[in-house]
Amino acid sequence: MEAFQSDGTLVPELEDGSVEFYDSLDSRQLLNERIMTGVRLLDGIAIQELALGDCSEGFWLAHSEGVKRGWLVDSPHQLRATQQGRRHADSLAELFF
Repeated sequence: MEAFQSDGTLVPELEDGSVEFYDSLDSRQLLNERIMTGVRLLDGIAIQELALGDCSEGFWLAHSEGVKRGWLVDSPHQLRATQQGRRHADSLAELFF
């Protein structure tokens, strides 16, 4: 944790020895990670917190498909899986990729 607090950055420094490595994610990879996590959380994740950028159209198509399959709660504000959706979390997340 010290690496995250020492200079106010959100990225640990390899040079200080507090971590061996870290992955630097681009915006699409970060979105994918947030979706993969969000579909596994009981409360899901607020859609406004996702940086959709140029992925917005594809996101909403995947969201509609997830609702159609009964895997997502039909909400324009929250990406939240149903109980069935959490059982199929990998397949649900894959809809968004």
